[in-house]
Amino acid sequence: MNSTWVVDGHFATLSYHQLRGKLDLLDPARGLHDLRWGDRMLSAARTLLGLSFETRTPLNPQLLLEAYARQTDLVVSYATSPQRDVGIQVYWRALQHEALGIVVPVLDMQASVQTALLDSMPTVYTYNVAHARELWRPRDEHARDWNQVWRVGQPSFLLDGPSHPGCWLFKLDQVQRDGATTEPGTEPLSLLVMVQPRDLHLGRAIVDPAEPQRVAIVCQLLHEHLEKGVIRRVWQRAAILDSSRDRDVAGELYREFAETEPSLTV
Repeated sequence: MNSTWVVDGHFATLSYHQLRGKLDLLDPARGLHDLRWGDRMLSAARTLLGLSFETRTPLNPQLLLEAYARQTDLVVSYATSPQRDVGIQVYWRALQHEALGIVVPVLDMQASVQTALLDSMPTVYTYNVAHARELWRPRDEHARDWNQVWRVGQPSFLLDGPSHPGCWLFKLDQVQRDGATTEPGTEPLSLLVMVQPRDLHLGRAIVDPAEPQRVAIVCQLLHEHLEKGVIRRVWQRAAILDSSRDRDVAGELYREFAETEPSLTV
């Protein structure tokens, strides 16, 4: 296997082909960070595939039951708490995917939610944060036509719209190569973030007024009653794309992702 997760206490590091990243398992809302793609430091991608299920972070260390690497997966289990009556098992996974003949590095986050109560209504939130020049979103679930919903220089505002489709494309602001800002002419990168439409309850993009290039995609997943013994899985995915043809490739990736059921074996 080309994927390597290394767990050291409550920290985990990823090394997969040219992709590198870090996770703090007591702060899963921060997601993957300190990302590198080859010799490029993806400083613009601040938080990738973050997940929040508690009101306070970092988490109490006692809530972290176990964390281990399994082939291409990082498997992390969290106990119930006084604020949360469901147990959660999270899987971060690195893989490569082909779209329109282009091999794309892809990262998955799947979470399995289960309760011991007769009835529960769990909620989880996902976070993806980047410094971007532009933000695009498909016009509909077919993801063939896209709207530019924000660009640098526009005033800060909330982008509240239909929660479907759960798909956003960041045109990243800046990439660094070995600590130096990318030189003119270097191929810029884009970041695709997707949430399964069947899981998405609310989604919004928030532009930080203090950092006008910092855009956060925050999604509320699940809004349904969960019975005892039933396992509910939610899924988000991210991909790093070259900016050339990024919307075409992103559309192909989203259409396939939206039609795929999460694996029952994770």
